[in-house]
Amino acid sequence: MEQVTMPKLGLTMTEGTVSKWKVSPGDRIKKEEVLLVVATDKLTYDVTSPIDGVVLEILVKEGESVPVGKVLAVLGEAGEKVSAADRQGERPEPGPEEAVERPSTSTPLSRGVGTNEDVPGPESKGQTAAASPLARKWARSFGLDIGAIEGSGPGGRVVKDDVMKASTRSRATPLARKIAREAGISVQEISGTGPMGRTTAGDVKAYLASPPKERIRVSPVAARLAEDLEVPLGTIKVSGRIMKGDVLEAACAAKESKTVNRRVPLTPMRKVIAERMTFSASTIPSVFFNIETDFTEFIGFRKALNEELEGSGVKVSFNDILMKICARALVEMPMANASYDPGRNEYILHDDINIGIAVAVEGGLLVPNVKKVQEKPLPVIAMESLELVNKARKSRLLPEEMQGGTFTITNLGMFGIHDFIPIINPPEACILAVNVVTERPVCRDGQVVVRPMSMIGLTADHRILDGADAARFLARVRELVEKPWMTLVQEWQTDKWSVN
Repeated sequence: MEQVTMPKLGLTMTEGTVSKWKVSPGDRIKKEEVLLVVATDKLTYDVTSPIDGVVLEILVKEGESVPVGKVLAVLGEAGEKVSAADRQGERPEPGPEEAVERPSTSTPLSRGVGTNEDVPGPESKGQTAAASPLARKWARSFGLDIGAIEGSGPGGRVVKDDVMKASTRSRATPLARKIAREAGISVQEISGTGPMGRTTAGDVKAYLASPPKERIRVSPVAARLAEDLEVPLGTIKVSGRIMKGDVLEAACAAKESKTVNRRVPLTPMRKVIAERMTFSASTIPSVFFNIETDFTEFIGFRKALNEELEGSGVKVSFNDILMKICARALVEMPMANASYDPGRNEYILHDDINIGIAVAVEGGLLVPNVKKVQEKPLPVIAMESLELVNKARKSRLLPEEMQGGTFTITNLGMFGIHDFIPIINPPEACILAVNVVTERPVCRDGQVVVRPMSMIGLTADHRILDGADAARFLARVRELVEKPWMTLVQEWQTDKWSVN
């Protein structure tokens, strides 16, 4: 009898989601055969069978989130009986990251660079509710009392989805709600000036002190009911005060509406993408540049290199050469290989150059990174990047292969894209955009010639790099693309490019 449990895929992982089962009860499976796909806040991962045998029972449904160590399935031989002990298994002792946080009067830490550290925000004094670290992070960012949120996780544990749901219904402080109810107005109609747009008591008082307008008049009971049922009071048309019955009628009408919109829950991967991109777009002041680049010698260099490597099993791609070129430029201009720490109002210059490659996968985007690119010859970079891409597409990436990136390259040239502006992958300072290479006429030495041309772009964090710095970096990348021999041929000639 063998138990399959929720794996721990990172130091901070406390729970995972069963994304998809690849087997059914009664199926005969072989060792290392994929049983299911697990999704976390960072990645998706294929869980394989530890034995040859039969799937006796599946204990967790698709879409269900469970803690690390929870028994997901029981394997064994046909005819074996599964006991309650086999189904329950043993839960590991909670790690430090799972322990209930103690109330603190100190100022919360700012969001750390390259981590999932908590962001500032108030937290309930004397809180004792069990909650995941990610749930606490988002509760603080929304200014919510974690102790007042009903948990849907194991043992009533508050998880991130509980916080996100509560946030849509808790955009006002308790005092603001009280004042609004007593005044017979809807707090939903008052614009908030507090953290994350939260409505404060001052906002309500200011609203009441303003000249009379077409205010929504609502009973306290109706106001609370509208919040619970998520009924916008502005859609309820009545003469006079909105009462409880009016809210119920509006809720029923909305439910019975013939208009059907399909709601698709975000996968854990898409949730992370949404959160990170929202954070990047809303908090990082970015500057954008494009520069036209001649790829004539770049293409010739790649062809010659791959001819030299023929028979070795290694083939160098466009992205591989670009990684080496960017590493050279980053060594010369280390500010582009930095990350910003808002907590300390400083930036961090990284010694290692770890270049991420954006890989489109089913359901989202993953960005594994090749470590210490500045130290590696091109064939090694090619082998490592190909391995990472294949692992990403097979959901086999490890957490450490997704962490520690300092610079990212995203290439949409294969889709025929001529120009796009990528969003920075925080906490990195820059991301390079690569577009399609097309032949077009250009002027060279007074003559019109046809050359393979493309736009390469750069998005940079303006807190670290000024426009001139970012422009110089991109210009240097273009120079190295147009003259790759000056960067790489010496390395090639000194026989450093061994693939063994």
